[in-house]
Amino acid sequence: MEEVIPRNGGVDRNEKLKKEKDVIDKIQKRREQIKTNSEVRKTNATLNKTLDEDRDLFFCSFSRDRDEIDGLLSRSSEVDKPGLSDHFDAIYCRLDALQKRLTDAGLYLPSYDVKRAQTDLDELRNSTGELRGRLIPKKKFAFKGGREKKAAPKTQDVSLETESKFRETESKSRLISSSGFGLFDLTARSLTLSEKEVNQRDIRLENLVDCDVIVLGAPSSVHIANARDCRIVCGPTSGSVLVDNVLASRLDLAAQQIRVHSSLDTELYIHVTSRCIIEGCHGIRVAPSDWEHPGLDGYYMLAGLNRAVNNWDNLDDFDWLSKDKQSPNWSVIPIEERKPSKLS
Repeated sequence: MEEVIPRNGGVDRNEKLKKEKDVIDKIQKRREQIKTNSEVRKTNATLNKTLDEDRDLFFCSFSRDRDEIDGLLSRSSEVDKPGLSDHFDAIYCRLDALQKRLTDAGLYLPSYDVKRAQTDLDELRNSTGELRGRLIPKKKFAFKGGREKKAAPKTQDVSLETESKFRETESKSRLISSSGFGLFDLTARSLTLSEKEVNQRDIRLENLVDCDVIVLGAPSSVHIANARDCRIVCGPTSGSVLVDNVLASRLDLAAQQIRVHSSLDTELYIHVTSRCIIEGCHGIRVAPSDWEHPGLDGYYMLAGLNRAVNNWDNLDDFDWLSKDKQSPNWSVIPIEERKPSKLS
C-alpha cells in the first residue's frame, strides 16, 4: 500500500524546529540571567559588607567621641570659673567636628541611622547649652575700659601686614594679647586682616567701637566680643564663630556653626552649614550672607564649607523653648530692608 505523505509535512517540520530553537534560546537566556544574578548578588554582598564595616566603624568612633564629650560635661563643675568659657568653647568645637563627620557619613549611612545619630548629637548640644547657662551667668552690656573717649576720625582701609606706622604708634596689644591674635581696644578705625595673617588661625576681635573690620582668608575660629556700632566681615571659618556682647552692629559671617550670646539689636548676614544658636539675645535680625570678594570661592574651599548649604534662617534660641511659636528674640530681615555690605 502506498504511503501518503501529508502535503503540509514540510511546514510541520519547520514549526517543530522553530519551537525547539525557541526552547533552547530560553534555556540559554535563563542560564545567562542566573549567572548575571549570581554576579550581582556577589557584588551586592561585597558592597553590603563594606557598608556594614563603614557603618560599624562610624558608630564606634561616634560613640567614643560622644562619651568623651559627656565626660567633659560631667567635669565642668570642677573647672575654675575663669576657664569655663574656654572649656565650653572646646566642647562646642568637638560637637562641630562630630556634626561634620555625621554629615559626611550621610552619604553611606541609612536614613534611620543618620536620624538616630543626629538626635543623640542634638541632645548633647542642648545639654551643653543648658549646663553652660547654669555655670556661666549671662553678661550685662558693659564695655571694658569704662566710658569711651571721643571717637577719632576713621582712617582708610589698611592691611595690618603693611601698616608699619600703625604698628609703631599703637600698642602691641591691638595685634596680639594674652587672648590671642586679632584686634583689641579700638575706636573709629577701618582695618583689614590679610589672608596671610588669618588662614587657619584663631582670630579674636575684642572691645571695638564704631569700627569697620574685614577679616580675609579662612580662619580656623573667630571670637567677637564687646563690639558696638561696628561693621565686621569675616571670611569662611572652618570651625565655629562665637559672638559675645555685641550691640547695634552688622556682622557678615560664614561658618559651620555660629553662636551668639548676650547681644542686642544686631544684624547677622550669615552662611551657616549647621546652625546658628542664640542665647541671652534680643533684636537679632538675620539674612543670608551677601559679601562678595574675588577670593571668596577659594576661602570656602580652604574652610571646607559647602556653599550650596546655608541654614541662615534656622536659628536655635536657647531662651525660647516653644517649638510651635516663633521666638520674639530674632527675625528675618525683609528683602527690601537688606543692605549690601559696603566692605570689600
